[in-house]
Amino acid sequence: MLLENGIYRAVVKDISLYLRGEYERLTAAFKVECEGKELVHREWIELNDGTISDKTIKRLRMCFPKWDGNIETLEQGFCVQDVEVDITVENEQDKQDPAKWWTRVRFINPPGEGAASPASMPEKENRGTLVSKYGSRFRALAHSTGSGQAHSTGSGQAGGKPVDSGQGAGSTERGVKRTAGPSPQAGPPVKTPPPSPEIPVEPSTLEECWEALCKKYPDESREQVGERWFEMLARVVPGKDQADFGPQDWGRVMADVALPF
Repeated sequence: MLLENGIYRAVVKDISLYLRGEYERLTAAFKVECEGKELVHREWIELNDGTISDKTIKRLRMCFPKWDGNIETLEQGFCVQDVEVDITVENEQDKQDPAKWWTRVRFINPPGEGAASPASMPEKENRGTLVSKYGSRFRALAHSTGSGQAHSTGSGQAGGKPVDSGQGAGSTERGVKRTAGPSPQAGPPVKTPPPSPEIPVEPSTLEECWEALCKKYPDESREQVGERWFEMLARVVPGKDQADFGPQDWGRVMADVALPF
């Protein structure tokens, strides 16, 4: 029986460090017990460019306070055994057999941090840096937008008062009474077209997207493909760390990889 999607308290029983995928990136697999079930959660320790994920290391050290940060002690496993954590569970449909579903651990966090936590503000930038970098631009923008709101006295006004030219509404010229003409009527309101609906994509994973990109550029080195990878992620899913991508995000990345150009 599958667990419902949600956040659960679990106990870590074991860890295995291994090299994963075609490019043999360092990965940590955690065996956890949750609601009487044994589940496995995998964390990418090594990124596609060969560097160690600082964000992942910091989060794992928060999950396992006994870990000193060295790979030797992590491999031994004593620092993670019987430690309580919060896991985020999401059930996924089998790609080959739609009738099958699998329980997947998406995230692992310290107890209490898997659930909604109080909002935290980013650290403020130095005021001097902000002024030196953006001050002139903001002043120029304020000047240009403020000039259109200034009131000035023009022709037909003296000392701020209107001057009667003798030809305004209700004045006479050669005995003919002039009246103000009808005001122009406003045209029909312009309707703004509704935004285009987002095109649905097939969910995917990091591994599938990376493998597809490598197959698309078989003659390029790993460094060249890595440059394409990070440029693509920033363009397709802007402002989001790849560690936080969900299946739909990876689906958008896969759709971009599948483009013929």
